[in-house]
Amino acid sequence: SQKLQKYAASHHLPKDLSSEIGPHLAFHVRCGDYLSPALRSLHGATNRAFYLRAWNALRSEVGELPIAIFSDEPKVAKEILGPKFNHGYFVPNAGKSTALAWLMVMAQAKGMAIAPSSFGWWGAWTMNQIDPASPVVCPRPWFADASKNDRDLLMPTWQTLGREYWEPIQ
Repeated sequence: SQKLQKYAASHHLPKDLSSEIGPHLAFHVRCGDYLSPALRSLHGATNRAFYLRAWNALRSEVGELPIAIFSDEPKVAKEILGPKFNHGYFVPNAGKSTALAWLMVMAQAKGMAIAPSSFGWWGAWTMNQIDPASPVVCPRPWFADASKNDRDLLMPTWQTLGREYWEPIQ
């Protein structure tokens, strides 16, 4: 919408990543408090194997595309992703206004791999509102805590990778 584009421009945020790198994939790598013992026991943490498998699944559907990487801690995300993703573009963190700007850029992706985070979920959902055919890859179960139910959490068209591919980071 014009309101969102005006907001992004006034905060000097990337409003159209497609014009910079063309069609792209988006990876959401949640670190920060998700790596704390309390949240790790609730959500688990996506690891390199998860993102490699997600990348392969996305490439098989949409082909080779640049990767826009979104993370609350880019240095930690680089360690998690490893050298295979050195070609990825880390979308800059611009402070308070980053969340809205990131959602805008995520929504332009041609496919997305997300961590078990509500922010990644909203990015994927927003992308699918623009293009319902854009594939999403996410972990399942969503929660590391088996007592939590994720039955109605994920969209039926989203591809899931089993827990064995995203053990907590040590």
